[in-house]
Amino acid sequence: MTHITKKPLSLCIIIVNWRAQQQLNLCLAGLQKWPRYAAEVIIIENEGTTTEPPPGATQFWSNPENEGFAFAVNQALKLTEQPFVLLLNPDCLIDEPTVLTLFERIQSDPNMAFIGPKVLDQDGHPVRACRRDFHLLGQLTRQYLLLDRWFSSAKRYDVSGVAPCIQGSVMMGRREMFLAEGGLDDRVPLYLDDMDLCKRAQDRGLTVWYEASVTAQHIGGVSVQQLPNPKLSSLVSYVAQDLYFLKHHSWLHVIGHHVLLLICSLIFLPLNLLLFPLALTRTRHLSQYLVKHAAMFCYAITFWYPKLSLPRHWPHSLKQALKKQKDLPSKAGPKPKQPEQV
Repeated sequence: MTHITKKPLSLCIIIVNWRAQQQLNLCLAGLQKWPRYAAEVIIIENEGTTTEPPPGATQFWSNPENEGFAFAVNQALKLTEQPFVLLLNPDCLIDEPTVLTLFERIQSDPNMAFIGPKVLDQDGHPVRACRRDFHLLGQLTRQYLLLDRWFSSAKRYDVSGVAPCIQGSVMMGRREMFLAEGGLDDRVPLYLDDMDLCKRAQDRGLTVWYEASVTAQHIGGVSVQQLPNPKLSSLVSYVAQDLYFLKHHSWLHVIGHHVLLLICSLIFLPLNLLLFPLALTRTRHLSQYLVKHAAMFCYAITFWYPKLSLPRHWPHSLKQALKKQKDLPSKAGPKPKQPEQV
C-alpha cells in the first residue's frame, strides 16, 4: 500500500463542539479525505464528556463547562502559530478545493482580513447570513418579524466581492486579525462574533471578502437543538445585539432595539395564546415559543430575562454581560484560563 504524504498548509482549522458529536465526526471525515494538503486541526470540546480525541484532530482540548463559542475560539487561538485560521462549525462540510481557493485568495491580498464562501443549507439554498449587512434597526425589524426572506435577493449570493459581513460558521482570516483588540468578545457565548470581527476589521481599513465561486454546507442549529428549549437561544442573541450596538453605535440604538423587542413580543405573545388551544399535537412546540416571547417581553422592559434552561455561564442580563471581565488572548500578556487536555 502506497503512503501518500500530504503537503502541510499554513492554516489552522478551529472547531468548537458542543453536543454535536455525530456532525463533528462527519466534518472531520471530510477533512481527512483531502487528497493533497493537510491543515492543523484544533478541536475545543465544551462541556466535554469524551476522553479520546477524534480521528483527524491535531490538538484536542476539553472544557468542563460550556462558556461559549467565543471563549473556546480564544483558547484555540493561543494554541496555534499558523498565520491563517479557519473557523469551522462541527455541522459544516467543506472540501479541499474550497479551502484552497479561500486560502490562495486571502494570501494574495494583504489588505484582506477575512474571507468566506457561499454557504448552503441542507436543501442547497444559500444561507442568508453568509453575505449580509451589519445589523441596524431596519434589518432587525425584518428579522424579528420573520420578513427578511422577502427582502433578500438570491442573486447577491452569486457574485463575489467585498461584503460588510460573512458568516462565522465558515470564516477564514489572518490569525493576527482574530487576535486584534484582544480576540473574540467572550462576554456572550454565541451570536454576532462574526459581525463584530468584520466591523472591527473594516474600522481598521481592511476588507472582508465573499467568495461565491466555492461553497460549503452548513446544517445549522445542531448544538442549539440540544437545549431543553432551543427557542431560548434567541434571548442570548438579544444581549449580543445590545453589546454590538454599545460597542459600535450608541445607547440610542440599544433603546430602539428594546422598543422593537417590546413591539414584537406584544404581537407574538397574544398570537401564541390564541393558537395554543388549537395546537392539539403541537402544544410543546407552541409552549416553547410562548416561553420565548414572554422572556422577550421581560428583556425588552428590564434588560433581564429568567435563567430558565440555558447553560449557567451564559448571561441573562445586559448588566451581567457588561460586568463580565474579558479574558482574551494576545501575543503578549497573561494567558486565558487553559482548557483541560485529554
